[in-house]
Formats: sequence, structure tokens, C-alpha cells
Amino acid sequence: MLRHDIFKLLSMPAYINSIGNISPQHSLDNNLFLEEIVDHYGSHLTCKEPNYRDFIAGANLRRMSRVIKLGSAPPKYAWKKPR
Repeated sequence: MLRHDIFKLLSMPAYINSIGNISPQHSLDNNLFLEEIVDHYGSHLTCKEPNYRDFIAGANLRRMSRVIKLGSAPPKYAWKKPR
């Protein structure tokens, strides 16, 4: 690509249509968000992890670490969420 083509691509407007988030609350599925608030005691929080098979194929799922799964599920959820 030419230099001016790259700058043209970078100057295009971007729109956020949906989001995905994994947190200690039920935040990935917006239907459950804040209906059931999870109380936490102590100094350690754990994420409410989704069923990764909904987002990642089984063969790939076995080869991925937990951190990679946590990072790849929310964008896939946001991408497949209806706009």
C-alpha cells in the first residue's frame, strides 16, 4: 500500500455497534446483567466465564490457555450479537 492509502484508512470513521465483556458479574449476556448481582468477599475476584464452546471450536479450545480464551470470547460475542 502507498503511504497516503494507509492514512486514508486510518482517518475513516469507526462506529461501535456492540460490546462484549467478561467480568466478575454476569456481564457477557446483557439479559442477566444486574438481575443477579454477585457479592464478593475478600481480596480476590474471579470472572464468570462463559461456555467457550459457543465461541471457539473444540479442537482450538483444547490448545488455548485460559487467558487467551478470556481475551477471544468477548470480541466474538460482540461480533455475532445482532446489530
